[in-house]
Amino acid sequence: MKFFIAVYPGDARFHNLLDTRFYNYGYLCSVAYYTLSSFKRQISGFKGEVMIDSGGYKEINNQIPSRTQKEVFFKQMEFSKLCKEAILVHYDFPVNYNLSKKENDERIEITLENASQFKDLCLRYNLGCKTLAVIQGYDLKSLTYCITELKKIGFDIYGLGGVAKLVQTASGKWLDVLRMIYKVKSMLAGKPLHVFGVNNLNIIKRLSSEIYSLDSSSPTKGAFCSRIFINGIQKDLRKMEISSWNCRCPACLKYGDQVLMRGKKYYNNCRAIHNLHDLLSTLGLVKKG
Repeated sequence: MKFFIAVYPGDARFHNLLDTRFYNYGYLCSVAYYTLSSFKRQISGFKGEVMIDSGGYKEINNQIPSRTQKEVFFKQMEFSKLCKEAILVHYDFPVNYNLSKKENDERIEITLENASQFKDLCLRYNLGCKTLAVIQGYDLKSLTYCITELKKIGFDIYGLGGVAKLVQTASGKWLDVLRMIYKVKSMLAGKPLHVFGVNNLNIIKRLSSEIYSLDSSSPTKGAFCSRIFINGIQKDLRKMEISSWNCRCPACLKYGDQVLMRGKKYYNNCRAIHNLHDLLSTLGLVKKG
């Protein structure tokens, strides 16, 4: 499995310490949060794969999409020129579980229309990037319909959106979300599946041998919430008694006790690098070298 760490402007530049020759991870960056210059600063020197997201999830509470597929694509195209390898994600309009069936069906149709336009643009401009279609749906029937239509268009990778929201609305029943992911995987019949927005560590661990890739912001979010990863488990620094800290990861070797400090973004970023190292190690995504 490939792990993508979701990064936003000002987040840690993980690649300064975690070399992608030895750490199996990429970046997920959304064009909704970056300018071209801030994107260039964030990924400068990164030699791994970058998933350039459309930022559709940001619009889950909008009544209508704020942009067109063409606008999003041309911004993604400019971003892709700065990447060694890029995956472009089409502009979806996420379903919202607070809306009616009719309203969510309309969102799925917008997602499918954008997918068709996106694929046409990719073929026209021949960027040499992988393409990823976002699956939207609110139940098994709607997911099946969306997958069937997306497969007709044809993409390199298929991504299941909205998992972060599903976990939030499942009252902690993450196993139900896991079963839904497995159903989607079976419907894809061997085609690569990416799962968006997985911050539940139980789900991450269970999926590590089951899918093509997933993305998560948990190393950074955990760090900002005063949490440190130890063997893939988040520990709250405020509740820990630390007499000595003997971690030998690249972040701890460079920053020392600053990884344990709180109150500044710099400390949070130091800890986020440790958290990513720990999570990738737990998932078996670190090569010895």
